[in-house]
Amino acid sequence: MQVGMTLENKIANLITPALESLDLDLIKVIMTSNGVNNILQIMVERADGASVDISDCEKASRQISALLDVEDLVSEKYVLEVGSPGIDRPLTRLKDFEKYKELEAKVEVLEKIDGQRKFRGRIKGLDGDNIIIKANIVSLEKPQEDAEVKIEFNNIKNAKLILNDELLNMNKTNNI
Repeated sequence: MQVGMTLENKIANLITPALESLDLDLIKVIMTSNGVNNILQIMVERADGASVDISDCEKASRQISALLDVEDLVSEKYVLEVGSPGIDRPLTRLKDFEKYKELEAKVEVLEKIDGQRKFRGRIKGLDGDNIIIKANIVSLEKPQEDAEVKIEFNNIKNAKLILNDELLNMNKTNNI
């Protein structure tokens, strides 16, 4: 594994093949602490697009626990939580931005674009490895409303769908 790779990335690399064997896609790995326990949260979705159920989470949890016990990547005690990413899910893969095209998202970038790090707007699609989002630019130099912002995928720090009526209605009709 690469030097400087985060614990989350190491865990993701370790567990992805096992999840794929269960027909699950890894969405995100998050290690947090609530002051009492370390929590390792694994977000998965079914490869076939169906909803993740408790059986999927149980199978994934057993596989992940076994792998982490053998590899001993996490030195402290932790609680493992495996679940779906939820309705206002994180967008972690290029294909997520295509799948959720025309929905609203929040995107935070590593390097500023037009003096701005955070964008909220409608996903317009992809241009190669770039995400196109229609958002307001609040920069003092050149503020713009409904500007098409091109964001390099590798420049994204965090991105997630915005919970709103449109997303709730889509969830009801498409079971996302």
